[in-house]
Amino acid sequence: MNHKDTETQRTASTFATYLPEHAERLSAIARGAAWSAILADEGRLPALRETMMLPPALPDPVATLEKALLAGNEQAVRDRIAAGERDGEALARALGQWPERWAGPPPALSFVGVTLTLSCDARPCCEYCNQRMVESTLPLSAWRDLVLELTSGDGPPPYFSYTGGEPLTCGEGLYGREGLIRLAAERGAASNVNTNALSLTPEVALSLVHAGTARLHISLDSPFPHVQDKLAREEGRFERIVAGIHNVQIAREVMGVDYPGIHINCVMTSRNLYDHPELVRFLLERKRVRTPGAEGVWRADPHYRDLGIHLIPVGGRENAPIRPSADEYRRFLEETWEDAGRVWDTYQEVVGVPPDERVDYHNYAFFANPYRRVQYRGDLSDYVAAAAESGQSVLGLGERCLVGPTQAFFLPDGAQHWCGGRAVTRPEPMGWREGGAVLDNIERALPQLLGIPDDYCRGCPVATLFINQSVEAKLREYVGKWIEKATTATATA
Repeated sequence: MNHKDTETQRTASTFATYLPEHAERLSAIARGAAWSAILADEGRLPALRETMMLPPALPDPVATLEKALLAGNEQAVRDRIAAGERDGEALARALGQWPERWAGPPPALSFVGVTLTLSCDARPCCEYCNQRMVESTLPLSAWRDLVLELTSGDGPPPYFSYTGGEPLTCGEGLYGREGLIRLAAERGAASNVNTNALSLTPEVALSLVHAGTARLHISLDSPFPHVQDKLAREEGRFERIVAGIHNVQIAREVMGVDYPGIHINCVMTSRNLYDHPELVRFLLERKRVRTPGAEGVWRADPHYRDLGIHLIPVGGRENAPIRPSADEYRRFLEETWEDAGRVWDTYQEVVGVPPDERVDYHNYAFFANPYRRVQYRGDLSDYVAAAAESGQSVLGLGERCLVGPTQAFFLPDGAQHWCGGRAVTRPEPMGWREGGAVLDNIERALPQLLGIPDDYCRGCPVATLFINQSVEAKLREYVGKWIEKATTATATA
């Protein structure tokens, strides 16, 4: 048996971990010209396996923020409690107070987003694309320096997320042997790439695996080609996206790894809102059933959340014509989401998930439902009315932003913003990449936090709201325990 036959047989056997129809689909692609040429190159895959990077663990943004605030404020709050103060809300606010200058070492960053370019290989652009261009673009060397700067300290490094435009147009500078992803991995930092998947050829997919990419967020809005192509304003776009997903799956299998994990970014518009159950079905049919040799419950499997859907309500005033109405959002949340849950339940039965391991769809896709993940003021009627005006995030904002000092987001010209949401709405930057170190920029801008949230926070991402609300709840929990302990001690003294 020659080398090509050996690799082809090895690859085909790994596809047995997928449902039969998809296993055959991947096997057929692997027998095609592009993958056959790779499999026939004796020694190439073994050499890649020998030199590939493993993606480092992702930091916990909630734990990072909680640790920083406790380090700065716990003792002062405990002293106030010891002195007799019992106003829980006032104490929780004090526990979450950022200083105007660092009293000691700056906090660790948990997330750094970089818009590498606003250029895109999707021509024409997608119907809902509302990216605004900037006047200049820094070279990739500037972002290499950023990675080096933020991985040089003693603490845990941040999670780097590269987006665009289309970041894969940066080529080897992103995913090559000297690229940003591998550099970050070598220095202990995980990386994610947001991509339209149009450049996810077999070669690029292999390079992303080899570099140690932790996650890919791939844009796919519908399981129906005519809907996806209409939103993309290009015939054949659906097939190209799906081909990219399949290439990543094959690349993982031939390299014998579980990464990068694939998340699906789905923009919710009036054109695709009710496609969600079928999108769930389409993706589940392509999901690895269970990792060979995985121990423990199904939820611990590395591919448990693979191909999970991140739903993004369409934003921007210019997208008002395709934004769902309040009634459409209500129907989605009350009916369509439940239909998707039934698809998920059937899938668990089909693949033989033990009854005691099965989970409700809300718990599997906790990050997907934009209404259920965080708390909003008012009820469902208030939420859908706000969503119809692209203002739902306002209902989830607190009195302050806790997250800002533990993350940073950059535009291609080097403008530094507190977060990705503000990089979209574009207030005056809080700093510049070429104007100082990232943490120095944050420290200089700390007084700005007193005025945030503001009107530029109308599009605050659900992930940011989740972190903020989670930490607020933890701060109140800490204060409650400290007050209870102090009160008990006083009563028994």
